[in-house]
Amino acid sequence: MARAIVLQKFERIEPLGLWFAKRLVEVTDGQPEKFGVDLVVPVPLHRTRQKERGFNQVDLFGRPLARRLGLPYRPVLLKRERPRPEKHLLHFEERWEAVRGAFVIRQGGPG
Repeated sequence: MARAIVLQKFERIEPLGLWFAKRLVEVTDGQPEKFGVDLVVPVPLHRTRQKERGFNQVDLFGRPLARRLGLPYRPVLLKRERPRPEKHLLHFEERWEAVRGAFVIRQGGPG
């Protein structure tokens, strides 16, 4: 599983994204209402990271996940304000700090 996640992160392999979407549907039993879910919002990459990779790996499974669950997909609802620190190996606490306040709702989005 860890290899699949890393592969998905750095390679644009759409069938792998579909596979992840299917697994997530299985987790929800295809009933997102059990979890109080009413839409799917991908965690955005910072614009420089998106430019480097050429894609956001979450889109590869977020779109098919939303479609399979019959939910709206809102890829532009959130914006990443600041990039993740360059240090690749962060401790658990550092990971939380790296994302705290990093995301905002885009202007014009529901508040």
